[in-house]
Amino acid sequence: MEKVKYRLNDPRLAPRRTKLEIPGWAGKREPRADGSREQVWHCVPFSEGAQYGIELFYPYDNELHVTTRDGKLLLEGVWGPAPDGGLQWPPFRNFGDNFYTYQLLLDLKVPKGMAIRTEPHPRFYTDATGTVPIAVPALVRNWWPMVFFAVFKAPAREAPIFSGRTSRLPRLL
Repeated sequence: MEKVKYRLNDPRLAPRRTKLEIPGWAGKREPRADGSREQVWHCVPFSEGAQYGIELFYPYDNELHVTTRDGKLLLEGVWGPAPDGGLQWPPFRNFGDNFYTYQLLLDLKVPKGMAIRTEPHPRFYTDATGTVPIAVPALVRNWWPMVFFAVFKAPAREAPIFSGRTSRLPRLL
């Protein structure tokens, strides 16, 4: 089995295997039986696909609200002073009119001939609130001599809320 090496600047960023949260974003703890309501985790292909790869957490205590008003992307939050180490602060930036980036403070290295794919967290497909960030799929093929960042699609109106270890960032496959 090939290994992906990583280096991180914050231990709260440590990746973990993607988990179905039941009860939680994956549905209620209801067995599949006559008269029960279908839950997304009852679908074996979804459950297996949702658990493939690793998930990253938003490691900050500062809450961020992402909205689009009058056609303008707004990133609103109270960040306070930048942490030590000369990091980009806050770690979010507008990226054109329809996207924004998040500096992950995570370096990734994959074996030659392999790649890391980012995609939306499976929670995106079960969310009825519109608050899950929509990661733009991407491939990382080589060791980057810079900090890895993720790109997200801007919301149509109200949108994602990033807050302490509850928000899942893109999944890495």
